[in-house]
Amino acid sequence: MRQIEAGEDMPNAVIVGVERDADGKVFAVVRWPAIRGEAAGEDRYHSVPKALEVAESVKSERGFGEIVVSLQTAELWRDEWGSLELGASEVTAEEAFDMAWDIEANRDA
Repeated sequence: MRQIEAGEDMPNAVIVGVERDADGKVFAVVRWPAIRGEAAGEDRYHSVPKALEVAESVKSERGFGEIVVSLQTAELWRDEWGSLELGASEVTAEEAFDMAWDIEANRDA
């Protein structure tokens, strides 16, 4: 699965948002946009594995391209739920240039 930023628009994906409530309990919200005339939807689960299971069903039944994950904070994710790949939007072209520039500047120093 791929991790995205909270609030990122994903028109061809089911989004599983993992969050912590005011009492410190972890929960997940499964969201999906309207597709092919079917309404958008959202459901909340107290179990992240159950939310991932539902997300897979929604993806298959409605024909979405992928399931993506949005985390309130990175430490909420558990390895037993699967591996997360950082989305392509994690580093902008400008940030990549700045990092490369810093590497080259330090190499020449």
